[in-house]
Amino acid sequence: MLEYQNLFTRVQVRTVPEAGIPIEDSPGGRVGTGTFSYLAGKLGDAQIGPIYLGTAGTFSLLFGFLAFEIIGLNMWASVGWDPVEFIRQLPWLALEPPPPQYGLHVPPLQQGGWYLMAGFFLTVSILLWWLRVYRRATALNMGTHLPWAFASAIFLYSTFFFTNCLALAMHGSLILSVTNPKKGTPVGTSETENVFFRDLLGYSIGAIGIHRLGLFLAMGAAIWSAICIVISGPFWSSGWPEWWGWWLNLPIWR
Repeated sequence: MLEYQNLFTRVQVRTVPEAGIPIEDSPGGRVGTGTFSYLAGKLGDAQIGPIYLGTAGTFSLLFGFLAFEIIGLNMWASVGWDPVEFIRQLPWLALEPPPPQYGLHVPPLQQGGWYLMAGFFLTVSILLWWLRVYRRATALNMGTHLPWAFASAIFLYSTFFFTNCLALAMHGSLILSVTNPKKGTPVGTSETENVFFRDLLGYSIGAIGIHRLGLFLAMGAAIWSAICIVISGPFWSSGWPEWWGWWLNLPIWR
């Protein structure tokens, strides 16, 4: 009863945060003791943390941060380190790939080398996060459906609808993984699901919240697909969207 939340709940129950299922063979242990968020409770479960980072998680965040910094700093440098121009031109700034003439050779940093480096760090970060998901599932005696579903979403990492594919794959595989654990292991419960995501992300949205999020993502996919189709057609001419002209000519940029 303490776990139950819905959109119409007016009173959020506060008790001792759930510490999670003990895991003896996990180095480092969980970080924090857990806390509660009123806003998170409005969406789903109110508890945030504790979180298990581990070796794979630490290096995943490190490599992801390096990729983010390389991309961001190169984009900023392309406008002369001007913060106003950075914000003004942000929709068109990019870290460009190497020119075709370099082929399979490693180009100089300013001719696509930074692009390759950022791509390497980002890919390693994603793969390490996959390893982290796999280890959390096995440590909690869950099936490995979720990491393999995540792997299918990684396949779409450079193509189409990654977020929606990932969300649906994670939701479906999570249910399968807790109800199909290793042979001789008891079937998991919603507590197992919550502990898994608190270990992994620091927060579990809960059974009701995940369906709210799924509805939001599904509607968003349809809406933004339609928007992208529209702006890539009649509103696009001469290489620049006509309706973005007002943004570039706003007085705040002068």
